[in-house]
Amino acid sequence: MKIFNVEKGIKKIYVQLNDIAKLLTLNEDIPISVRRYSSLEINDSNNSQFVSFTNPEVLEYFMNIDWIVDFKEYRYLSEEQLMEQAQRTFDEMNMILSEYKEKLFTEKIADNGLISKYRKLDYKSKSIVDILHFKKGIKEIPFPEVADSDGPYLVADDEAIPFVANQGVNPLQMIISRKDGKELKGDDSIIPVMFFQAAEMLIINKNLDTNEFFGEDISVKRKFSTDSMEFISTYEIVPRIEDKKELSVTKKLEKALNKIRDLFSNKK
Repeated sequence: MKIFNVEKGIKKIYVQLNDIAKLLTLNEDIPISVRRYSSLEINDSNNSQFVSFTNPEVLEYFMNIDWIVDFKEYRYLSEEQLMEQAQRTFDEMNMILSEYKEKLFTEKIADNGLISKYRKLDYKSKSIVDILHFKKGIKEIPFPEVADSDGPYLVADDEAIPFVANQGVNPLQMIISRKDGKELKGDDSIIPVMFFQAAEMLIINKNLDTNEFFGEDISVKRKFSTDSMEFISTYEIVPRIEDKKELSVTKKLEKALNKIRDLFSNKK
């Protein structure tokens, strides 16, 4: 999946290594700065990691790829809305499969347009399900720990409180930093309790409003960033038993779907 953000006035995009691997597999026309990752071994241990780009050409390139899911477009959707999006994608895949079979029997397959489109929709559907599983707390996604330029934030009315709190691109994160960009060190960097509590409530209420799985069963981890520029609180949703079972069912469904995917896997 991809995430567009603005940091210190600079437009940036984050994409997962898995996205780049898929682009390479599909032999897409890829910008040079993206293609350089072809020398990296992308596997199950790192394929969910995000890498970032600031090149305007790369930003525009990924903006025009609709099958790589834009996380910010889906993060606040309900379970029902996400399932509707996934179902639409499945319906498109079934239509392509029917068309492919028809052309297969009539020996009229002249190019790989259908195959490529099917693979892209398949990839998109899995990303949508991943987002739903993240919202349920049954899947971890290693989001970059940066403030969301499009998310809620809090700045104290009192100029004597030199802090700003932002929701992270990970909606379960609260990031507090100094407005002047200095490190969180020294007596003047002690975060007032009232400001901290107000910032926490901002992020908690946002999640309560946008994620029906965010509730009483949550835990929180707190830390300073490695450069001491930010204080980060990450909320974790404790998954329900039925959601854990759903993940198990999903894995079984994946195995069944792989049989269908095999029809396309050896086609070029």
